[in-house]
Amino acid sequence: IFSPALRMVHGFGISQSYCQYDYLLSLIAFFWIKLGVSIYNFYILGQVSYFALLIGIYYFAKRFFINKQFVFYLLMSLAIIKIYGFMHDPIFCFQITPLRLDWWFIVLIFAYWKGASHWLVGLLIGFLILFHNAFGLIYALSYVLFILALLIFGVMDKRNKIMDIAFKYYNLYLKNIIIIAVCFIVYNFFFQAAAGNVAIAYQQYGIGFLPILRQSFYWHIPIIFSLIFILLLKNRATLSEKYFEMSIFLIILAIGNSMYFFGRSHEHNIINISSSLVLALFIFFDLAHTELNRNVVFRVNKIIIPILAISFVIGVSYVYSGRAVNRIRKQYYLYKSGQYINQGNLNLD
Repeated sequence: IFSPALRMVHGFGISQSYCQYDYLLSLIAFFWIKLGVSIYNFYILGQVSYFALLIGIYYFAKRFFINKQFVFYLLMSLAIIKIYGFMHDPIFCFQITPLRLDWWFIVLIFAYWKGASHWLVGLLIGFLILFHNAFGLIYALSYVLFILALLIFGVMDKRNKIMDIAFKYYNLYLKNIIIIAVCFIVYNFFFQAAAGNVAIAYQQYGIGFLPILRQSFYWHIPIIFSLIFILLLKNRATLSEKYFEMSIFLIILAIGNSMYFFGRSHEHNIINISSSLVLALFIFFDLAHTELNRNVVFRVNKIIIPILAISFVIGVSYVYSGRAVNRIRKQYYLYKSGQYINQGNLNLD
């Protein structure tokens, strides 16, 4: 991150500075240095990104969920996993902070706020293609798949002719496809040579690419995605259009964001991408609880899903309790010392 940033500070162009993690983090470091702030405090941005992600998902869920009781359980789960789930203090591995891995949420928020067809969504994805290319390309492909999914659902409705539906989505999304395509071309002509493609090189030499373990927790995730999809289709008539579309978009973005885990099946990497997966899980809880509550004959229906949500919170608390004890001791020590920002990888063992 810092090596290309320092090159740019000393007059080298962005295209002359190789960036292993794409340009975005190094550009942020460049502006950080130009502002005269010490690079030893750069990790503060990583810490802020964790808080921003947790707060952002909380307020998004608060407006998005049908059953608001799950918002609190969602926040608890994310806080436990993202703060206490890592083997080490995550802030000292800057490449796994939300500032690098969780731009999917910004894309989702823009689509939710302005509508998926708004030009700002295309501009954001185009920006990511230019400066955060690996994930930008993933989100661009996710966006195209999302448009195709909406087109297929429109055809399945059989209320309009296929050509009318195709023309509708053509008019809605053409401008964004053009923006994304232009940014892709610009990147390939002006940026790609310097950025290189580390992932392909690693794969060719067999470095660091592992199959997903047979006992990996990730095998539960496709089942959850499928259940969400089934519930969305079953209840499409009763769900708001925005809820239906954004849930579909989240599933596709979560699958795309999981590519950081595919090929790097070190199980701690599932924690790195956990925010999108946990949000998807709680959308499943939200949909399932709504579905069960339609049958008022069985009172137990009202508590089945909340019990599952609470069980999930208890489960992750138990799994990460060993790491949490030392982390809480560290936090308490820093608080007593008047240090509200961890200045080093403090070890109290």
